[in-house]
Amino acid sequence: MKKLFTLLILWNAFMFLFAQEKYSKTGIENFPDYLLGNSSFSYKKNHGNVSILDVGLVDLNYGITDYISVDIGTAPLVLLIPLLVSEANNYALPFWAKAKISAPLWQKKLYAGAGGYYISILSYYTPKEGKVPKAYMPYGGITYGSRDNNISVNLYLPASEEIGMNSIRVLHLAGKKKWKSHTHFIGEFVYFRKVKEKSGYIAVILGANTKRPKAGWDYGFVFIPDADPLIPVPIIRLIYPF
Repeated sequence: MKKLFTLLILWNAFMFLFAQEKYSKTGIENFPDYLLGNSSFSYKKNHGNVSILDVGLVDLNYGITDYISVDIGTAPLVLLIPLLVSEANNYALPFWAKAKISAPLWQKKLYAGAGGYYISILSYYTPKEGKVPKAYMPYGGITYGSRDNNISVNLYLPASEEIGMNSIRVLHLAGKKKWKSHTHFIGEFVYFRKVKEKSGYIAVILGANTKRPKAGWDYGFVFIPDADPLIPVPIIRLIYPF
């Protein structure tokens, strides 16, 4: 645990050093978040994007106002499974929705954000148990800096009937550093805490994103230090802003 807190302190100190630079308008109002986690910035009003992550996770993000945004997503390639696997004879389509509210707190440098996820499955059949799997994940956090250079701290509270209410806590630390006019380095640190078992594990996400007015892409890797063998999981996301 001491090593964990030491790493958290060093991470925040490092990110704080570069979160001072001013925001330069490079079209990143359409790309406020990190590789996998959230910042407290919202999409600008009437701006958004469509993104495709790795093996076909599709998301639509949209800014209703400068401080309220929504996200809906699905994985349409899942519908191909019954066609490829003979044992799978039921069609089921996962989907999720997210809402986020953002608010400036101090001198346009400190922002607060809160929201939640709803995750379920669309299916033409009812499971034997008579229930469709559902999950909820409220979260909240703060972000310091600009859209170009910032650090964020978030707390996620995933819950469902399968895992139980309030049985897992997720601490998310992230930072973004502008490198060139359209490219940013991104680092994320995620700590999953199992409350009842009093145990947890860590995931580290490293990568970058390149944003252009007409297109963008994220690229990086997810590392789980306790995994054996340690195999990085790639992140590749294509983004089309509007």
